[in-house]
Amino acid sequence: MKPSILVIGGAGVVGPRLCHALAKAGWSPVVLDSLQSGKRDRVDWVPFIEASCLDLDTLTEVLQQAKPAVVIHLAGCLSEEISLDPAKWVLQQMGTTATIIMAMNQSACHRLIWLGSDEIYAPQDRTIVESDELNSTELFAIILQDVERLLRASHLANGLSYVAFRASQIAGGPLYAARRPSHLLGQLYQAIHQQVPVTWWATDTPDGSVVRDLIHVDDVASALVCGVRYLMDGAPSGVFNLGSGQGIGLLTLLGLVEERVSHSIPQECLGELKQGVASRVLDGHLIRQSLQWVPTLGVSTMIDDTWPHDVT
Repeated sequence: MKPSILVIGGAGVVGPRLCHALAKAGWSPVVLDSLQSGKRDRVDWVPFIEASCLDLDTLTEVLQQAKPAVVIHLAGCLSEEISLDPAKWVLQQMGTTATIIMAMNQSACHRLIWLGSDEIYAPQDRTIVESDELNSTELFAIILQDVERLLRASHLANGLSYVAFRASQIAGGPLYAARRPSHLLGQLYQAIHQQVPVTWWATDTPDGSVVRDLIHVDDVASALVCGVRYLMDGAPSGVFNLGSGQGIGLLTLLGLVEERVSHSIPQECLGELKQGVASRVLDGHLIRQSLQWVPTLGVSTMIDDTWPHDVT
């Protein structure tokens, strides 16, 4: 019998890709999702429980019945709507993680993977490594740090083994682009479909626009599978950057998208960037060394997946 992996929040965008990757690797995925933003038909081929991960009793019962070898926590992946409300930020990130850990403690389940964000970092003028300074001024970054502190505390108090990923901007497919308008590809996707100019801020980066590290959703799924193997091998808990290690500017990306859709896209410079981060690119040496993971899909694949047919 294949060991089961419980994917919480698995009916979203990352979860279905992850479930296929887990099955291909020999695991048996089980999905728990409230369907607040996920869709049942995305994972209609795996065992599915419709429930909130804030429901401690139900979550504990699911864990005791499924007996997963590892729990993968995707429920903290924020929608743009939730991110407008700080109270919901805290509930979505800290509340879900705390409830999951409490249910795991009651179910003799001690391996957890959490998908976080590179927005935890303070602005840097170079490629970011895991030991770099964290952001102490942005609310979302502070909450992300609180989640990581909770993971460390649970490791010390209850023996939780965990992997926390600090993921860069995830891309690959129109659904993800539509749900992440703050991401570079999401910004372009929204502008094209709303027929409005792409707006951008001038920076001192090579192409004069904001630079970000993009990673394909399928590469994220493969990294999560590597995290499962890592924990199952008894390796120590840790935090890992999850990105391509390659930055791309918005204007450079805009040019590639214009080639893909075969027409020019209106743009407007809003002036010089005064607030925010001009460039954020993740160093990937630690994840390559520890998890033997490398990304395989580049920006061209992300663009082709986001615009599978010509946009007119």
